[in-house]
Amino acid sequence: MFLQLFLLAFVPTLIILLLFFFSDRYEKEPLHMLFICFISGAALSVPITLFQRLFPGFYRIAFTGTMGAVLFRSFIAAAVIEESLKFAAVKRIAVRSKHFNEPFDGMIYYVAVAAGFAVYEDFTYILAGSARDYFAGNMAAFHIASLRMALLRLLPGHILFAAVSGYFIARGRFTFPEKEGRYGALALGSGIVLHGLFNTIVFTGGQNVMLTLTVFLAALLVVTVLLGRLLLSESPFRKPRIAMSAAELEALRESGQYRKGNTALFFILFVLTLMGIMIIFFINHCISRI
Repeated sequence: MFLQLFLLAFVPTLIILLLFFFSDRYEKEPLHMLFICFISGAALSVPITLFQRLFPGFYRIAFTGTMGAVLFRSFIAAAVIEESLKFAAVKRIAVRSKHFNEPFDGMIYYVAVAAGFAVYEDFTYILAGSARDYFAGNMAAFHIASLRMALLRLLPGHILFAAVSGYFIARGRFTFPEKEGRYGALALGSGIVLHGLFNTIVFTGGQNVMLTLTVFLAALLVVTVLLGRLLLSESPFRKPRIAMSAAELEALRESGQYRKGNTALFFILFVLTLMGIMIIFFINHCISRI
C-alpha cells in the first residue's frame, strides 16, 4: 500500500524535477546535490509536525470574519512557515555550495527543495484520502480515492512558487550581489504571496476551484518558463571554451563527471529517496503520537 501511494506522489514530481534538470543545457548540477536538496525539502515536514504538536492552539486561532480565518490559514499558518523553511534550506545548502555557479542554479536548487517537500506532502494527503477504505477492506474505493487525490495533487504549486523564488535568489547572487539581502527578501516574499494566493483559492474557490487553480498555475508556468530562459541566457558556460576562465573550465569539467554512470547513480538515489521519505514519515508519525 505505502509503496503504491508513494509512487503516486513521487513520480509526477520527479518528472517535473527532471524537466528542470534537463533544461539546464550548459552545466548540469550534480545529482548528489539535487538529492540532498530533495531530501532536505522532505525533512522540512519534521519541524512543521513538531510545531503543530507543541503549539496546537496556533492553528485554532479564531477570527470574527470568515475571510480573516481563510487568510490566516492560507498565509500565516501555511505559506509563511513552509516558505521560510524552504528559503532557509536553499540558503544553507545550495547557495553556499561551490556548485552554485550560474544563475539557473538558483531556480533548480530551489525547485529541488520544494519537490522534496511536495512529495512528502502529497504522500500524506493521498494516504489520508484513501487509508480508511484500505483498512476497511474496500479496495475499489481505496484505488478510486488514491487516484482522485493523486490527480488533485498533480498541480505543481510548490514547484512553481519555488521557481519564482529561485529567480530572485539568482538575481541577488549573480546580478546584484550588493543587494543580495534585498533579493533574498523578494525570494521569500514572492513564495509566501504565491503560496498564500494558491491556498486562498483552494479554500474559497467552491465548485470552480480546479478551473481557477489551473488558470492560476498555467499563468505561473508561463512566467516560470520566461524567467528560466532568461537565467539560462545569462549562463557563463554559454561562452566558447577558449573564452572561459580557469574557474569556469574547472566547473564545467567537474560537472561532466556526473554524466558518467548517471543511470546507476539515479537508481541508487531513487532507493535512498524512498528510504528517506519512509524514515521521515515514521519520525512524523512518532511525533504525532506524543
